[in-house]
Amino acid sequence: MQPPSTAAMWTHLSALLTITVGASFCCGLGGILGWIAPMTIRNNPRNLQDPLVRHHGAQAMNFGITQGIMVVLGFIMYLSGVMTLSLATVDQQSEPVVPLALPIVLLSVLALLGAFVITGIVFAIIGTVKASRGQMWSYPKFVAWPMVKA
Repeated sequence: MQPPSTAAMWTHLSALLTITVGASFCCGLGGILGWIAPMTIRNNPRNLQDPLVRHHGAQAMNFGITQGIMVVLGFIMYLSGVMTLSLATVDQQSEPVVPLALPIVLLSVLALLGAFVITGIVFAIIGTVKASRGQMWSYPKFVAWPMVKA
């Protein structure tokens, strides 16, 4: 018989593993699908009546959904920056002129997204530890937007 906090721990750990490992192996697709494993664990018939698993499952789902939204927004911003750079070099016949602000903005966006990913990983590890100890814990609002309720 497993301890009651094991399923709650796996909600956070599965979201973290899907986002990090899945994103590195499958072209970023894992970053979009990080909410599926916590939803599966949370909605398992054995866990439907367990408030600890339902709470941590909802928190991990919010984390996965927020990470997915940020991956899509980051991809759109990256694509628009690359297209702007390519258009700037194509339009100029003699010497390509790229505005100085564009690389600075792209680097700033990449730095912000990188910081968001690192804080997300840290808070997912904290959530995993808290769930394994049987404690209620919630992600900060800037890492996991509260969309799914327990």
